[in-house]
Amino acid sequence: MKFLISGGMASTKDITSVVTSNMRKHLAKQKWKQAFHATSVIRHMQRLKFDSKPANGSCSDCPPSSTAQASANTK
Repeated sequence: MKFLISGGMASTKDITSVVTSNMRKHLAKQKWKQAFHATSVIRHMQRLKFDSKPANGSCSDCPPSSTAQASANTK
């Protein structure tokens, strides 16, 4: 909503209430957006952390440990 004030109307037109309400709406919307994005980032990071944990204690992409190599060499 845009208001154009020209000439003598500028002194008689009070736009304070409209501007204040629009600013409050905008700030409230921005705070909700910020909270939503922060929550989604936290969930995404938790999901990545959960997905990176191996299910049975071994990781197929991880290099073998030195103890696993030593036991394989002795057999």
